[in-house]
Amino acid sequence: MSARLAITHAGGPLAEALLEQLQESGVAPDSLVLLDREERIGNRIAYGDSYLSLEDQQAFDFEDLSGVLLLEQDAELADLLQHAECPVISHLPLSVDAPLFVPGREQELPDRGFIKLPAADVATVLPVVRALHQGFGLTALHLVSVLSAMHLGQAGVDDLAAQTIGLLNSRDIEAGVFPQPLAFNLLPLPGPDTGELRRLIGDEAPPLGHQQLLAPAFHGLAIAVSADLNNPAEIDQVSRKLADTGFRVSDQAVSPRSHCQQGSACWISHLQQPEGDPARLQLWLVADSVRNGWLAFYRSAAEFLLKSVL
Repeated sequence: MSARLAITHAGGPLAEALLEQLQESGVAPDSLVLLDREERIGNRIAYGDSYLSLEDQQAFDFEDLSGVLLLEQDAELADLLQHAECPVISHLPLSVDAPLFVPGREQELPDRGFIKLPAADVATVLPVVRALHQGFGLTALHLVSVLSAMHLGQAGVDDLAAQTIGLLNSRDIEAGVFPQPLAFNLLPLPGPDTGELRRLIGDEAPPLGHQQLLAPAFHGLAIAVSADLNNPAEIDQVSRKLADTGFRVSDQAVSPRSHCQQGSACWISHLQQPEGDPARLQLWLVADSVRNGWLAFYRSAAEFLLKSVL
């Protein structure tokens, strides 16, 4: 097995952000194989001082690789990759028994088969949960994730665009990749499995509740966090703790479109204590689902798979 990493759907926004990160990590161009769908074959992607050409991901021979990063939903390609002789890592639910990628515990992972990265909202909220748990202790936690069409990848963005145009032109629309049409609508999703977040937090994870809602936005992510603290805290203490962890804390309204389109900052607003109770906390976390949700874990996975050439 050589130290080469294949990245699928490499012409999309997630791949673009990931390649920027891999350049910073010092990954050489000849360690990467960029793949995409037929209509993008031959397109060139700038990487450092050179260019990488997109190859056909359906016809590619997935042999002699250190791993594959599957970045977007693609049932036909996922079926093909079931037989790959290397790890196939994705945030998508490709297999019910796929092990979870936990940074720091990579040696527990198998050397082939599907490996699951945390969902975007789980990956994004994890640093907040860890900061609150370490700083004040958590006795209960409830999350409400408001997800954009990007939750379902580029296919979700394309479907929402087509639905919006259709409705504005008084045409009938179809659900596409969504449970129901999303344009000008809100769609509650079945409650996600809290096991991912519980495992990432560790053995002392508090009781968790998590709900998800699809909103008719193309990109971005917002999460309402409600927490019960073991040790009462002042708002200023909590604000400093979150700022020290790397979050931008604002007393103004923030949104993915206005605050998260450039750079990789996560924003926190509406930090408050319901009814003045110092043992309870509420906040809104706003982020870019690509750069803040999936990107850090994909970068960690790529660096792990290519560790011999870094």
